[in-house]
Amino acid sequence: MTYIYQFWHTLKNPSSLTYLVEKEEEHGVLQGYKKTVFFVLLLSVLLFVLRDFWGMYTERLTEMIGQGLIDRYIVARYISLIGAILLGVIYFLFYYYAVTYIISIITDIPFKRIQKVQIYVIPTLLLFNFLEFIIFSIIQFVPLFSPFSLAAIVAQFTPNLWVLYFFNQIACSTVITIMIHYTFLAQWIEEGRKSLLIKLIAVQIFLAAMVATFSTSPFIEWIERGLS
Repeated sequence: MTYIYQFWHTLKNPSSLTYLVEKEEEHGVLQGYKKTVFFVLLLSVLLFVLRDFWGMYTERLTEMIGQGLIDRYIVARYISLIGAILLGVIYFLFYYYAVTYIISIITDIPFKRIQKVQIYVIPTLLLFNFLEFIIFSIIQFVPLFSPFSLAAIVAQFTPNLWVLYFFNQIACSTVITIMIHYTFLAQWIEEGRKSLLIKLIAVQIFLAAMVATFSTSPFIEWIERGLS
């Protein structure tokens, strides 16, 4: 049997998503879901391409113009564009598959059920990234940390880069992500909902620690040297 998936309707009515997912598991067909997944993937790619066109995080490439290296600059811009497209795809895949797998492992909720919820989480993260892009475009400057995170406050107390990158991941989007996860996933939890909330918070802490570790590792510097 075919069931119609509607993004906004299920977002406003978590129980309707629960019903659709369970019917799909009973050999039903969820019409419209794959189109939504593709659209969210496209949004992710477009955001990263937009930031690349604006020159966000590609300041070193602009220096080539001042040095008269026009040909190298053109080639570098094309490579940067390809990289932006790949990053958009990787960003989507990371949250749609990797984060889903982590949550599935610690909550024992089926992988495909959590994927359906991630389709609401990813656009939320993209929205905050887009708002950052708008702010940075207005001020014509790209700060090291997000204006929506706790990093700016924590920076008043410590210069430790790992700590600052960690709290840069603890932002408004983090709270909303936990709320979305809990609201939808709790539909499949009869007991231990407090435990579910703690686990979801733990996932965000783990992701923040992972990003902080990666951001302060020599790996980033090696990439920058390779591209320069």
